[in-house]
Amino acid sequence: MPVIHVDTVPPEAFHDGATYQTLVGDEAGSTPVRLGLQVSPPGFCTGEHQHPYMEIVTVIEGEGEAWIEGEGDLMAIGPGVTMVFPPRVRHYFRVTGDLPMKIYGVHASPDRIIMRDPPDHMKAGVVSSVFLALVLVWPGPVRAASPRGQVAQDVSDIVWCYDEDRDLVTRKPAWKCADRIIDEAQARKIRLQRTRRIQGLIKEPEPFFPGQRLSGTGSGFFVTETGSVLTNWHVVDRCKGISFTPASGKPLVAELVASEKLKDLALLRTSFTPAGVAPFRSSLQPDRSEDVFVVGYPLHGKVAIKPILVAGHVVDAGSSQRPGRFPMQIDVRRGNSGGPVLDRAGRVVGIVVAKVNTLSVYAETGRLIRDVGIAIRLPVALDFLKQHDITIRERSAAPPLSITEIYSKAHQFVGQVGCWR
Repeated sequence: MPVIHVDTVPPEAFHDGATYQTLVGDEAGSTPVRLGLQVSPPGFCTGEHQHPYMEIVTVIEGEGEAWIEGEGDLMAIGPGVTMVFPPRVRHYFRVTGDLPMKIYGVHASPDRIIMRDPPDHMKAGVVSSVFLALVLVWPGPVRAASPRGQVAQDVSDIVWCYDEDRDLVTRKPAWKCADRIIDEAQARKIRLQRTRRIQGLIKEPEPFFPGQRLSGTGSGFFVTETGSVLTNWHVVDRCKGISFTPASGKPLVAELVASEKLKDLALLRTSFTPAGVAPFRSSLQPDRSEDVFVVGYPLHGKVAIKPILVAGHVVDAGSSQRPGRFPMQIDVRRGNSGGPVLDRAGRVVGIVVAKVNTLSVYAETGRLIRDVGIAIRLPVALDFLKQHDITIRERSAAPPLSITEIYSKAHQFVGQVGCWR
């Protein structure tokens, strides 16, 4: 199944006039994901539902609005919008435009599983029967009456719902509003009052280092059970204060123990006892084309607040413009510096130090080189640690891990280094 032409896939009938074409996947569950194209007519609503896995939806054509549990108000959706629905998070979308909506949906599962929760007022047997009877015999649209507010025109109407106990206004279907339905002017007034009240309660946090501000960030990782951290020299150079935030902890004050500019390595000391310590591979030379993984805190316009894993491979372990380093085909960025380069078993095989400047190389050579990162070789790092009496945890044979397992283990020993000036 290397190439699928959408015109050759017969559409399946969905409810309320929608159709669905399964482009990747089958009843036998022979693929790790399922991909489908759904076309929904104007007025179509999926109904509130959830999946036991992640779903990713991209709008190709049409206009609509979507709701995701925990994200507050309805959001407008249209061409180019991608929504990521985490596992077991309720959501729905409906078509609001005059034209059909076309979406691509990716289910992170071999099977397409939809779980629906009935509305609260339909869960009890007696009430459910009454409600069903109303739907079957009522000559006009079913109307939802709020206990202490306005009357919605239809149970599917999206209304402003005011929870007086929490002083919170949200947009939701009328049938989900168990509180007071209010109009838009009232909603704006209540929201403004709530915002002003919260602003009055918020106090500016005390700076981590009084008189200093965070001027840069990098990555690092625990190399001892007593809280020693390895990172790059250039990450902490000329810092008046250094912080280290473990992936599973709060910011810590870090002390610079040793650094070496030529090797671009630095050793920090913290008072933290980590959940895990980075294991180092006993064979020092990575193989050409070997899979590698970087876990750290890259900058994507904003400072990362949790570690991110990126995958790549060694380009040529035996060659580099600088001794003691090797290149990788991998998307590393500012903020990754000082982070561990891991093999398939989750063992350290290098330390991220730089990336090739695509624009500079192209300007000088005319060659377009993308996503090439540079790592410090293991012998260089081990020599540095040995000079400062750091005994590392070394592993020889180890079974390969899944990407999820690699990330989970790295989460125990990686962290973000902050430079304060």
